Amino acid sequence: MLYTREDSKGSSTGTIVLYEFETGRTRDLVHGAVGQAFWSPDDSRIAYVNGADQHGQVWVMTPDAPDKAAAFAAQTIAALHGWVDAHTVLASDTQNAYWLSEDKPQQTISLRDIYGGRFHQAKHRTPCG
Repeated sequence: MLYTREDSKGSSTGTIVLYEFETGRTRDLVHGAVGQAFWSPDDSRIAYVNGADQHGQVWVMTPDAPDKAAAFAAQTIAALHGWVDAHTVLASDTQNAYWLSEDKPQQTISLRDIYGGRFHQAKHRTPCG
């Protein structure tokens, strides 16, 4: 299981933690302005939001080599919603939804097109908060 442990109340930094059910132990994977971690469909990789400099981006790591985490896409986002398939994640900002992929061009759709007249732009918040 993955979860994000906040450093302190009001802090913009935290740690993505892996809880191992078999042993009951936890392991800190990555620390900083991080959050919203999701396992890939085959459980081989973890996508998460890296919010360094208040510009959230999707980053990916393997649980056995978190020090080799790398940006998955250059698109600035506010939220990560999970993996669509083994190569694509769904993310969004306050205006658009993005399908970010390793093997296909980025797809973008306006949130207004999805929600219609019910859409109201969200207030800005930190990418990992």
